[in-house]
Amino acid sequence: LPLLNLYLEKMWRPSEGLLELGALQSAEDLQALAPNLNHVLFCSRLAQCIQTGKPWAGSLQSLNLSSNAIVGLRPLVQALLQRDVRIRRLSLANNRIADLAEVDWLRDLRLQELILQGNPVADQAWAGPQYRQHIIKRLK
Repeated sequence: LPLLNLYLEKMWRPSEGLLELGALQSAEDLQALAPNLNHVLFCSRLAQCIQTGKPWAGSLQSLNLSSNAIVGLRPLVQALLQRDVRIRRLSLANNRIADLAEVDWLRDLRLQELILQGNPVADQAWAGPQYRQHIIKRLK
């Protein structure tokens, strides 16, 4: 966990209240950990580090998890909720989320902003003008 803590401190953007964790798999600093946001153990470790992180305690607003090859949201969301990590904004852009049912896992996070651009779920044929309303309905 010390390695992950150091990385999170490096990626903390205090002026934005943002943890910038896009493309974790390609982060050279984390190669020894084999970061994978589809696995329960890594998600649990990440949530633990976020919860105990002193630089962002009380000021974390946003989490950017774009370009992490995320397929399913259950491990991540359950880990965040278990550690009582609260955020307002979540970017999951450019991942591999293809099943609309995965969005349901986000409901308990009570997000104000969610970015799903670049995921198969956002690129499906039905994702036209009603896409936004459909996602909002699933999150209520």
